[in-house]
Amino acid sequence: MNPALSPTVLWITDPWETLDYPTDTTLRLIEAFQNQGADNYWCDSRDLTLQQETLKVHAQQIRLREKSNRTQRGFTKKPQVFYLKRGEVSPFDQIHYRVDPPVNLNYLIPLQLLTFALESKADSVIINPASVLLQKGEKLESCVFKTASPQSVVTCRRDELMAFLKWHKQAVLKPLNLAQSKGVEMLDVSSPEGLVLAKRDLERETQNFTLPVILQEYLHEIADGEVRLWFLDGELLGVAKKHPLKGDFRVNIDRGSEVKTAELSDRQQALADEIATHLMDLGIRLAAIDIIGAKVTDYNFTSPGLIVQMEKVLKKPLADQIAQALCRG
Repeated sequence: MNPALSPTVLWITDPWETLDYPTDTTLRLIEAFQNQGADNYWCDSRDLTLQQETLKVHAQQIRLREKSNRTQRGFTKKPQVFYLKRGEVSPFDQIHYRVDPPVNLNYLIPLQLLTFALESKADSVIINPASVLLQKGEKLESCVFKTASPQSVVTCRRDELMAFLKWHKQAVLKPLNLAQSKGVEMLDVSSPEGLVLAKRDLERETQNFTLPVILQEYLHEIADGEVRLWFLDGELLGVAKKHPLKGDFRVNIDRGSEVKTAELSDRQQALADEIATHLMDLGIRLAAIDIIGAKVTDYNFTSPGLIVQMEKVLKKPLADQIAQALCRG
């Protein structure tokens, strides 16, 4: 990208009508990029068509009206078709592939179409790198940090799951391809009734012990909240704490979990530095990492969010900082 020119940016998300307009991170980023002079285009993952070596992108030029709020009617959209021919220069300086999990075929196939059309240039055009989005699992990446990872097991084997659960008594069950606490359950086998429920939940989430899941030790520090670390190009952009729902161990912003300011302990700061190095090694430019106590519990690099809520509590224009950095190249 030539930093002297206004970048042309394509944003790929879930369908327009499903977005939570005032709090959606992508729409806030589009606003910030617009303020930096970027020419923004939007489409959803269904708007890609591959014919021979050419990818047709049915996009919409998108602008936030002057003095408008980020509502459905606050944006103007003008249809335009782009052609990405394999081996030729892309019409887009950046493509932000921000389709929310589940990471299933609806997520993976459009991304494969993009990488086919862009060839070897995919990792430099797509944010975050397509190789990371295609090959790395957000739940699995939390296992990288030896002493800073919760004890866990990833498998679909009944015996391995039950052995882990009986050893820890309590564990958190997480599907590997979902987000926003979907499918997350607390399993407690300290009573006969709990054992019955745990077996039922494991059978359901593993699809009768054919689909791997992750079991993590239950971290009691969740009662004090889960800390979100937002990173931009390996630098810690902002920190906030998400609190579980009342009477629940799960955090769910859509259902009312509070977001508040937070300060990192020395151990958490050291962990943040370690995470930053790992992100840079992978070429991940935008990421939101969740930690409980000093343990990494979740990575978010497919469509890291919570920017709007963090801007509100921190009173900092985080999206503007992201736009300024990425519009420079």
